[in-house]
Amino acid sequence: HSKELTIDEPQIVNGLQTSMEVYEHFRVNPQSPAGRRHAVVRLIESADIKQQDRIIKATNSQTKIPPQYLWATDELQRDIEQLFRASGLHYDRRKNSWRKLAVGLQKVVGMTELAQAVSAIYLQEPDHARARPSRYFKKDQYAKVFSTKVPIELYVLCALLRKRAEAFLQTAESDRMHRNNLLFYLLMAVVAVKLKTPRANGNALAGLKVGEVDDTVLATALTLVRPVYEEFGASDTAAKGPEMLAELKTVLKSQFTKQKKKL
Repeated sequence: HSKELTIDEPQIVNGLQTSMEVYEHFRVNPQSPAGRRHAVVRLIESADIKQQDRIIKATNSQTKIPPQYLWATDELQRDIEQLFRASGLHYDRRKNSWRKLAVGLQKVVGMTELAQAVSAIYLQEPDHARARPSRYFKKDQYAKVFSTKVPIELYVLCALLRKRAEAFLQTAESDRMHRNNLLFYLLMAVVAVKLKTPRANGNALAGLKVGEVDDTVLATALTLVRPVYEEFGASDTAAKGPEMLAELKTVLKSQFTKQKKKL
């Protein structure tokens, strides 16, 4: 006897292989009659978000997926998601979750995007942010970026400041390659310009208001970054290597050490 089951708000976990097998069958056998087909489906009912996260993590443990999404169940990631929602942003902790919610892309912040912004602004590692962002989702690096020791407001600041800098570079730099290469160095420099210090601590950064970072501040920061970028070849290699970062740190120290305030 056939039975019907109606499911409200289902979440499909690890179903890609099944869907690909179905597609491949009909691709190779286009004349194959549709008929009835059977697929094994495991149904787990749970209204508990934490339990759902544990199910997702366990089910994907044998499947190669981007490393950042294995951290999506971390409690701090859920806290960031809640904070972003209160700030008018959507944290894409679950990949492409913004599509289901019909959120404008300009409000969406991915896990990797946030890690890049935090590493450039807080850790002052724009070279890694540009070239090796996946490193921050390895066990030995994750806590450098995502930690309860970091003021949680800093994550909102970094996300908003990145979007602000991206919008500025759209008008300041016509070449996409240069925009990509300059972005994280600009983020590092702009807080130095605004806070008058070569390196600000977490509390100072968390208290910075993005609305106060106007085009004049961004343009000033770019005048510090652009010559360094050109000095090392104005290329992907320059932005991904350590030499450009070392020189920019020297520039920021010479500009702001005397003006440094106690934070």
